[in-house]
Amino acid sequence: MTVPALSDQYVPDLRSSATVQVFADNQFGAFSGHSTNWNMRAATDSLSLKPYVGMRANAGDCIEWNTATPEDADYKAFRNVLTGDGLPYLDVPGNHDLTTYNNAAKFPYTRTTADGIFERMARTADEWARDVPARGSANAVASTSDIAVMGVSSDLWAYRPNIASPNYAPPDPLTEATLTWMDQQLTALGSKPTWLMSHQLPLGQFASNPGGVDEYLRPWSRIAEVLDAHPNVLGWISGHWHIDPARADGVAKINVGSRSITAINAPSSQGLRSGWNAKQLQYGDGTLGPEYAKSMFIGYDGTDITLRWRNHNNGTWVQPQGGKYRRITL
Repeated sequence: MTVPALSDQYVPDLRSSATVQVFADNQFGAFSGHSTNWNMRAATDSLSLKPYVGMRANAGDCIEWNTATPEDADYKAFRNVLTGDGLPYLDVPGNHDLTTYNNAAKFPYTRTTADGIFERMARTADEWARDVPARGSANAVASTSDIAVMGVSSDLWAYRPNIASPNYAPPDPLTEATLTWMDQQLTALGSKPTWLMSHQLPLGQFASNPGGVDEYLRPWSRIAEVLDAHPNVLGWISGHWHIDPARADGVAKINVGSRSITAINAPSSQGLRSGWNAKQLQYGDGTLGPEYAKSMFIGYDGTDITLRWRNHNNGTWVQPQGGKYRRITL
């Protein structure tokens, strides 16, 4: 199949098998700005783009857990449609996938920190993954002939019910077993260009700590040591901060030992944050505005990375950063 060149519709002009479509922070559930109809519209529009994409990924907070049990049904329907055309799909859990502020929920995991803060967790990352078809671990790899995405997650991400803000704890550090697994998988991938992906932020993603709590992956010195040993690592994709696609600082160069890689914080597919803080769910009746329903397309041509954005409300390519695409020179 010949992929069309860049057109007035901003069709990606890169090798389709090296392009990853990324959703982040869908947060399907009670507080979502989406209707079930939106879920299906976004998924169906994504299927129409199959000639231009090699695989799809979701950087976490797939649901908004606000009841006694996880609100997974809408997300499962969304995922089932997206995987219907046979393209690889990889998702990772976020804090809203693993625990909730709802007191009616069951919390099998609780602990008190050294400074006396009570924390509770509803499920581990691997418990989340066991509910995903063909998965048994939250850490997983998906790939095409030209690109790979490696999803990694902290085992636990706690909620702090007695703290007003920030009421989510920092994510637990990656375990040594996860770091060993990363090293082994990157070795097995050889020279294939590979994205790391997590809901949590890689260190250096933003110039400041916008949330007032350490949301970064730990232990970063060990993570960087692993990545530095593998020149096939392109960069790191993350979610969590619900950024506006127009924010140019969603892309950064981060240090991993002796070199740097590209860190991309994917814009929210569900709603934006204003000034890094209050989530803007502007349409309480569930209707949709232009702030919603975007995904990011990350292409790689062997030399440069190219970003494009899709508005699934109306099935168009959009220009949040003033152009049809953003080119990142490695």
